[in-house]
Amino acid sequence: MAPDSNLAALRQEAAMGRLTPLFLSLVLAGFLFSACASLLVRKPKTIDAAADPIYRLDAELNAVAQAERTGNDSLVVRFSNVALFDVDEYSLRVGAERMLVDVVEVLKAFPDYLVVVEGHTDSEGEEGYNQWLSERRSRLVADFLVSHGLDPYSIQVVGYGESRPLTRNNTAEGRRQNRRVELHIRPKHASAGYIAD
Repeated sequence: MAPDSNLAALRQEAAMGRLTPLFLSLVLAGFLFSACASLLVRKPKTIDAAADPIYRLDAELNAVAQAERTGNDSLVVRFSNVALFDVDEYSLRVGAERMLVDVVEVLKAFPDYLVVVEGHTDSEGEEGYNQWLSERRSRLVADFLVSHGLDPYSIQVVGYGESRPLTRNNTAEGRRQNRRVELHIRPKHASAGYIAD
C-alpha cells in the first residue's frame, strides 16, 4: 500500500473516532520523518570502471601478470609465478622476457602513469653486494622496458637490497619470495627521470 493511501486510511479511521489525535500525530510524524530521511540518504558514488584508467590498467595487467591495487590510484606488479632471474644472477630468464613484453604492451597504452622498478634480494650474502645486485636487476628490467617501447621518462629505478623483505629469510621459499623485482605504478604527478648507466 502506498504511503498516501495509508495516510488516507488513517485519516478515515480518525474521522470515525477510532484513532486518538495523539496516535494520529505520531503516525503522521513517522510518515514525515520517513519521507525526509529518504531525501537525506545519499547514494554512494558509483564508479564507472570503464572510464577510470586505474581500473582498466588493473584489469589489463592482471590478464598478463599478477597486479595488485595498493591505493586508490596505484598498483604493484609482482612476478610471483615466473622467476625473472636465477639466484645470484642479473640477466633475465627467457620466460621472464615474454611476460615483461606483455606488461610493456599494456603500459604503453597508459602514458600518464609512472613505473617505479624496485629491486629486492634475500638476506643471504653481504649487505653491500645485495644492494648492488638489487640495483643492477632493477636497472636491467628498466632497460628492457625501454628497449621494448616504454617511455624512458615514465620510469624510475630503485634498489632496496635486503631491506624490504616480503617474508622471513629463514626458509628457501621465503628467500625465493624476497628475491624479486616489482613494478610500482602510479599516476605521474611530476616528471620521472630514467637514469641510464
